[in-house]
Amino acid sequence: MKKFALLGHQIQYSLSPRIHRMVYEHMGKDATYELCDVAPEDFDRELPALFENFDGFNVTKPYKSRIVPFLDINMSGSGAVNTVMRYEGQKMGYNTDYYGFNMSFATKINPDGKSALVLGAGGVADSVVRNLVKMGAVPYIFSRTFSKAEELAKKRGATAVADAGGKFDIVINCTPFGQNLGENAGEGIDFSATEFAFDAIYHETEFLKTAAAAGAKTCDGLEMLVYQAIFADELFFEVDMDGFTELAAAIVEKLRV
Repeated sequence: MKKFALLGHQIQYSLSPRIHRMVYEHMGKDATYELCDVAPEDFDRELPALFENFDGFNVTKPYKSRIVPFLDINMSGSGAVNTVMRYEGQKMGYNTDYYGFNMSFATKINPDGKSALVLGAGGVADSVVRNLVKMGAVPYIFSRTFSKAEELAKKRGATAVADAGGKFDIVINCTPFGQNLGENAGEGIDFSATEFAFDAIYHETEFLKTAAAAGAKTCDGLEMLVYQAIFADELFFEVDMDGFTELAAAIVEKLRV
C-alpha cells in the first residue's frame, strides 16, 4: 500500500483526501491519503519525516515556495511546488496547479487579448499568471504587498498595480481571503465591465456573488482542485490516466452534492 498526504497549515477543511481516494478507486490502486497539518515554526523539523514516511505528498498554503530549497530537482517551472515525490533517490517537485487551472479556466472563456486582474502574488497566482500570459491575456497583479506583485509581474511579463481600481475583462482571486464567512475579496472592485470572474477557492464566495450581481459569469476553484489532484496522482503512480476529464466531472458532481 502506498501512502500520500497533503502538507499545509490550518487545512482541516480540505477536500483533498476525498478527491484522491476517489481517484485511487478509479485507478484500482491500494493507497491512503491523509492531512499533515504542520505549524510554520515546526516545518524544518517535520519535513524529513514526510519524505521518509510517504511515497509522495501534495503541498498547500503556506509552504509551496518554502518547500523548494529542500528539493533535489524542481520541475515546476516556477518557484511554487504543490506536488513532491521521490524518484530514483531524488526529491522531485512539480506544480499541477498550472494544469488544473488551465483545464478548468480555458473551457469557460478565451482570454486572448483580454485584460485580467489577478488578486494575490503567491504560488497559485504564479500558476495563473503563467497560464494567462501563455493564452494571450494581459495580466495585472494586485497584492497587499506591492513588492511581491512587482516580483511576480517581472518574472511572468505582467504588470503590477498598487490598487485594484479600474475595469478588467477578467478578475481572478488567487488569495485565501474569502475562505471564511464574511470575507469578500471583491470588495471595492469595479465588476461593471467584467465578463468572467474566477475564484481559486473551491466554493461559492462573496467575491463570486459580488461579480455575478454585476453581470459577470463566474466559476469557483473546485474543478481546478480536482484536476490538479488527478495530475498529481498521474505523477505519483507514473501513469497517463485514460478518461480523466470524465473522471474529473464525476468527482466534481459528487462533491457538489
